[in-house]
Amino acid sequence: MNTLANNLQNDQMSAGAALIGKQVLVPGGNASLINSQPVSSSVTLPNGAKTLTMMVTDSSGKIVDIEALGPQTAGTMTATWSGKNQDGSQAPDGNYKLAFSAVDSTGATVTPTSSTYAQVLSISNPNAGTAASAWMLNFAGGNSMSLANVSSIAN
Repeated sequence: MNTLANNLQNDQMSAGAALIGKQVLVPGGNASLINSQPVSSSVTLPNGAKTLTMMVTDSSGKIVDIEALGPQTAGTMTATWSGKNQDGSQAPDGNYKLAFSAVDSTGATVTPTSSTYAQVLSISNPNAGTAASAWMLNFAGGNSMSLANVSSIAN
């Protein structure tokens, strides 16, 4: 059994290592702007929306950008923040929050579910050698996520 468990851990380490440098979908709106590259999010609207708005705030909570994304059908869509401030200037690299709000056809406010693509910087296993052992993907800004929670990989 120990050999099987060790082999599984090694397989998970290899899978996690293969994700270094890749973009994975992370639940929530925490995002890191790296090298001024656009940040993409996956937004799910169960019933569609008459209007969808994306608000980007910096690490201090200051609004950096607000974008009206217009009407959307039910389902999952991709929304991308260009990395620019409201005035069109480039925002500095750093940590941001992308939040989405919507209004449905009846005028009711809807909070869509969103996930943001983030680049994997490294992997770690902070509980190695224990029953709670699990490989974690590490992202800019000190954020991490279990390898088991990866639902989508890009580039």
